[in-house]
Amino acid sequence: GRVGDRRRVIYYVEKTTHTIQSVRWLEPDDPRREVSGGRGPMTDVRVEFSDWRTVEGVLWPFEVVRWSGGRVEYRIVLNEVKMNQTLGDSIFQNTNR
Repeated sequence: GRVGDRRRVIYYVEKTTHTIQSVRWLEPDDPRREVSGGRGPMTDVRVEFSDWRTVEGVLWPFEVVRWSGGRVEYRIVLNEVKMNQTLGDSIFQNTNR
């Protein structure tokens, strides 16, 4: 967010596993408008996390869904998580020259 961007973010945490189930906030329909202004139309945004699995001692959500205005914007479903993999420098090179 921008400097001075103050939004109320609500986290829903599952009591027994202590995992985040979803995160919710209001986003201004006009991206040029400050969140803290409280005026103008706002969109309800929610991100849901599910299918939590332990990978090398770390809990990961294998499914993430982002909702905006009551509609799914995108869904990410992981097949596998690999920890501490070595990445070559070439993966960060721009090949579209």
